[in-house]
Amino acid sequence: MMTLVALGSAAQAETIPTKYSITGQQAFDLGTLGGYHSGATDINDVGDIVGWANDGTRTRAFIRLAGQNQLLPLDDGTDPYVTGIATGINNSRVVVGYYHSPEVFDQGFYYYPGIWMSDIANDAFGLGFPWRTHPLAINNLDYIVGRGKVLDEPGGNDPPDTTGVCYTDWVPMFWDGAGQNPFGLNCYPDPDAN
Repeated sequence: MMTLVALGSAAQAETIPTKYSITGQQAFDLGTLGGYHSGATDINDVGDIVGWANDGTRTRAFIRLAGQNQLLPLDDGTDPYVTGIATGINNSRVVVGYYHSPEVFDQGFYYYPGIWMSDIANDAFGLGFPWRTHPLAINNLDYIVGRGKVLDEPGGNDPPDTTGVCYTDWVPMFWDGAGQNPFGLNCYPDPDAN
């Protein structure tokens, strides 16, 4: 941090370098779900933490509730997905994130305390096409933001382009609650795909 000091009546300023140190803070190892790696992605105002952790077989979304020294998986272990990541948590402990599997690609989910992960609606623009969705954050009103991209049809064909070139790129999205289809926040035409 730099401190400016006025000298004399001409209001000259001198820069004085100042150093600060933080003491008394300690890193805390969250652990894993039995595997070899994990990562935290968000924390709410009461100290609940969400992220991802390996269980020895796959990466699963987790929550660590404040005051508990263990990670709790957000799924019951039976869903056939490859990876799951919790990306956001609000003060009501509602969690959002996404999972990936060969069948559904990237599917957004939400988690209400005490209920296993549930799929989040993902038909952006209401056109009936499946989307990859990544809900990334949720606020205390349960508004969710993230991103989405329409899935390629089998054989690599994109669905009909009815709103511009947006179908080929990730677009920012907004959900007015987990049960609502997302809104594409913007769609910038990119005719030369650059």
